[in-house]
Amino acid sequence: MLHWLSDLGNVNYNPNGAIFFNTGCILTSLVLIIFFAGYSHWNFASRNKNSLLITSKLAGFFDAFTLAMLGIYPETTIYVHNIFAFMFFYTNMAFMILASITFFLHARSFKGVSIYGLLVAAISLAFLVLPVVPQILEWIVVVSSLGFVGMMVANAVFSVYKIK
Repeated sequence: MLHWLSDLGNVNYNPNGAIFFNTGCILTSLVLIIFFAGYSHWNFASRNKNSLLITSKLAGFFDAFTLAMLGIYPETTIYVHNIFAFMFFYTNMAFMILASITFFLHARSFKGVSIYGLLVAAISLAFLVLPVVPQILEWIVVVSSLGFVGMMVANAVFSVYKIK
């Protein structure tokens, strides 16, 4: 927890495991792309609300793309890596805000998912704007963001079967 997540993909810090971390970033992004492709389960009857859903989905696709780029350009390519890391964290925060609003507006959605997503987005904002950031905050943001995606999956399954 005293290192940045990207240190796991750096062959200088993690010579035996960097390939696993970087491959994991790429594979996770592929799973996220599949997830966002099926995101239309949440379509609304309203065109305006669907625009919000589509914007959220596009942010998710872009976030998945930047995650793959973090695996392709690990920390050893510091300049390119930092650009993609910057894009990943800002897009991730935007996605969580957009998705949380989308779920809050959807009648079939469990509203706790929206509250959790906004809380994670607030932590993410703190991570991005604080002048001195402990590395553990990055870990919290990433793990919580993946938890949010898991909650979105559960939310979709429960909404299909009307389990609340």
